Amino acid sequence: MFHVFPLLAAALVFAQPADGVSVTTDASSYAPGDPIQVSIVNGGPDRITRGGLACTDIWPLALEQRQDDDSWQPVTVPQHQCIGIAAVLVSPGDTQSRTISNLTLDPGTYHVVYAFDDVDNATQDMSISDPFDIVAAPDQSLT
Repeated sequence: MFHVFPLLAAALVFAQPADGVSVTTDASSYAPGDPIQVSIVNGGPDRITRGGLACTDIWPLALEQRQDDDSWQPVTVPQHQCIGIAAVLVSPGDTQSRTISNLTLDPGTYHVVYAFDDVDNATQDMSISDPFDIVAAPDQSLT
């Protein structure tokens, strides 16, 4: 098992497919509390997996928020009791979908990070989605 956070700190560019693996969201902007549909597509030739303790509702994904200095910082998500050791295997040509819900993000720009193991080559890598915005609803009290 590897730790995601050192990998996340190294991520500086957008929409990084790695080893043919891409991560996409279903929209470019959301209101706070909207569900975010995420797809992990293995367009590469190798099987990929993500193993570890599933201690958050967004596992095996991670979120990062863009800061004022254009750096990306991990978003802390609520933890729950870990559900044993979990693993997700994605074969070449397969797609896995996850929904990020029950998580109210502050307005800002975010991206999704998926760190994974390449099973066939015994390497570690990650893919990062395009950025998306959480946009506050207009203040209805002014009308």
